[in-house]
Amino acid sequence: MSSNSSFCKLLCASASAYFVQLDGRFLPDPKDKKYKEYLNVGFLDTPIPFTNSQKESEYKINAAILGETEMGYILAFRGTLPPAKPLTPPIIKDWWQDICKVDERGDDPILPGKVHDGFYTAFMSIWPDIQIQLDEIYKTQGSTKPLFITGH
Repeated sequence: MSSNSSFCKLLCASASAYFVQLDGRFLPDPKDKKYKEYLNVGFLDTPIPFTNSQKESEYKINAAILGETEMGYILAFRGTLPPAKPLTPPIIKDWWQDICKVDERGDDPILPGKVHDGFYTAFMSIWPDIQIQLDEIYKTQGSTKPLFITGH
């Protein structure tokens, strides 16, 4: 698969969502093996990070990034935090959210179809801020570029 293909860009954007830190900042690290993938996306500017809480004391375990590329806007959701040694409270909380919420949700007009309840909880914790930004891009600024959604 060419590193310039739209599929590659979407996969690389998914990996790039893991550069959202637990404090909510988006910090791509040139020393990280995922940095090359970040560069392959071709973001025109630094993506906007979205996280689950504005409270400074709360870990931002639910995250997404939104960035513009030549082909359109890409909204990429970060999945579950990878396990690490030692286990930290945010990692435990994130995995607990996935384990405890194993049912499917299919009753919300925002997300047609069925999704894992853990993803639904994560999505709903960041969707209001994402929706405000998308409204700014598409309604206020009048962009006609397509929106691609990927990740998790």
